[in-house]
Amino acid sequence: MKTATEKTGLGGLWIVFIIAVIAALPLRVLQYLRVIEVGTGFYTGLHWSIFALFGVLAAAMLLCVILGLARRNRVGYLRDGSRHVAAGLLALLAAASAFYDALLCLNADFGLGLPISLPGQTELAAAETRVILLEGVFGLLAGLFLLLYGISMLSGRSLGGTFYRLLTLAPVLWSIFRMIFRFTRTISYIRVSDLLLEMLMLIFLILFFMALAQCEAQVGDKKIPWKLAGYGLPAALFGLLCFLPRALMIAIGRADVIYAYSTLEYCDLALALFALAIAGSRLIPEAQDKPTVIPVVPETEEAAKD
Repeated sequence: MKTATEKTGLGGLWIVFIIAVIAALPLRVLQYLRVIEVGTGFYTGLHWSIFALFGVLAAAMLLCVILGLARRNRVGYLRDGSRHVAAGLLALLAAASAFYDALLCLNADFGLGLPISLPGQTELAAAETRVILLEGVFGLLAGLFLLLYGISMLSGRSLGGTFYRLLTLAPVLWSIFRMIFRFTRTISYIRVSDLLLEMLMLIFLILFFMALAQCEAQVGDKKIPWKLAGYGLPAALFGLLCFLPRALMIAIGRADVIYAYSTLEYCDLALALFALAIAGSRLIPEAQDKPTVIPVVPETEEAAKD
């Protein structure tokens, strides 16, 4: 991974990501403890940590996109069927989280009676139930894609075919309906920081999965692989920021500061780790992704007689 990252010139993105994670996570924990209203998730007022956090996040987003875009001609996507055990296992973890999210949605929509539920499930409106149904359906398909993708990386066998190419779009649509579901909530996205961070995470996940779909299906994938890092690392940053501080608050008994509709979602962490695994294992120098062409020089009549 280190050698490939150096050759593609994407090392700067990883440095930006690591610095942003180290800076953003403590700031978010501080916000939960000092400036988040109990029960509503609203900011109680202006605080220096608000400006600091969004300054770090804005800088990280811009730098990842700009640095990745600057290297777009040097980055290729690995399609040779090489085995990547760690990335394959994280893909399976992401698949399990997608299946779980789908189960939550279908349980809420069809009333399956399972001992798991979405936050605020009893208060869902008709429009929300339709969105949740579509989120559940595409969550199942996204889980299937991630399962096949993970098996492919573990076995070292490349996948193809029309069905698989169509299946690559499932995580994109799943993320879109996850976002639409949040748009159905009539509340301020600025005052409720949990929702704002989730929306930014889903925007980058949509962009990341769209790039992955193009690379896997080999449709319009020229100068696209850089997006797996340029969008994948910000998606991972927001995913970790949505999951880890909430997990800490629950662990120390301060779950009351978390917005009621933004509880701990395991797919946030699993997809963040998956995006990091793809950015670290599937990007290679562009020259290595092209076959070497050896020119054939026709023999002259004199050379043939000799």
